[in-house]
Amino acid sequence: MTVACRPYPIAASPHEDARSTIRGMSDRVTAAILAAGSGIRFGGSTPKQLLPLAGKPLLAHSLEAFAAVETVDAIVVVTTDDLVAEVRDLASVVIPKTTDVISGGATRDGSTRAALGVVSDPNGKILVHDAARPLIAPKIIAACVTALDRFDAVGVAVPSADTMLEVVDDR
Repeated sequence: MTVACRPYPIAASPHEDARSTIRGMSDRVTAAILAAGSGIRFGGSTPKQLLPLAGKPLLAHSLEAFAAVETVDAIVVVTTDDLVAEVRDLASVVIPKTTDVISGGATRDGSTRAALGVVSDPNGKILVHDAARPLIAPKIIAACVTALDRFDAVGVAVPSADTMLEVVDDR
């Protein structure tokens, strides 16, 4: 495993000019934003991806980050059946790059497969992102796109900060 540059992508499967060895690869970039989680651990009646964070729905932050990257050509949002219309409305207001809002599977794997099924150019670069991680920076997204020129797959690892907890009355 090769570390490209922290907090930038950690890449796997390095190849010399990997993309030229994969027949039919294109430069089209599609982002799949996975927003079909139930948020059971989070609690509450509003789905986590629609809760406000800094004045806008959590999902909007991820959409804006991917839309800000010039090399991202299309964005597919995967959500639950009952939120497709609401997420479609949100996505159309936030960004014009959203090409589709679809229903996900029962698991993250199922939702990823659903997204891959609607990608218009399966030979292009495909980015998969969890909408519950709204603080992704456009520069990290751009670094992933660039890393895919050299590697078959990349993953992002960002060092975590220490957590501080305040205990009041033993809680």
